Amino acid sequence: LQIFDVEGKALSALGFNGDAPTYFNEPKGICLQSGAGNLIVADSNNYRVQMLSICDDGMDSKYLGTIYSSTEPETRLIPNGVASTCQGHIVVTYHDCSLVKLFDENGRFLRNIKLATCKDASSSPVALNVCINDTNSRILVADSNTRRISMWSCDGHQQIGSFSVDGSPCSLAIDHYDQLLLGMHYNQIAVYTPAKSSYQWLKPS
Repeated sequence: LQIFDVEGKALSALGFNGDAPTYFNEPKGICLQSGAGNLIVADSNNYRVQMLSICDDGMDSKYLGTIYSSTEPETRLIPNGVASTCQGHIVVTYHDCSLVKLFDENGRFLRNIKLATCKDASSSPVALNVCINDTNSRILVADSNTRRISMWSCDGHQQIGSFSVDGSPCSLAIDHYDQLLLGMHYNQIAVYTPAKSSYQWLKPS
């Protein structure tokens, strides 16, 4: 992991290749926990999510715990996306699995969010990613298999809506204009502007 200042200057690098605490094997998702400011890392090929505390100078980190770990080969899940709600809850998505897990601010499991699956068995594997809408802390999940964005309440209990997009989204973010930014598999970024309804976004022109 590399840490940069606000001007893009490299400050430090954290971690080494391995499976010990603060070591990583292809980390694919990263976010800061709301409130606490802890670093949440989807340590994909170690099949776990780590929580770290970063020192003020960005030069060192302290291991706080493993939020999720999958050790049995037959049930092993590969985490690839992480996000934090305004309450500090942690949302984790997994590769090739239409499942989202929600954890509390201390990393304790709360519930699963089960997404609709694609009926086409020949379609590409699921690649989910997640972000949080700062306006109302809704959970947004991009599903590259079904080519849809689904929206959930911040507690994960209720699906608020969903809509299809052109192409397969593999990453997503919301900017300060409330626009939805999607990284697409065909090497483009699509920008969706908010519609009158807060439950959907208008397609880019």
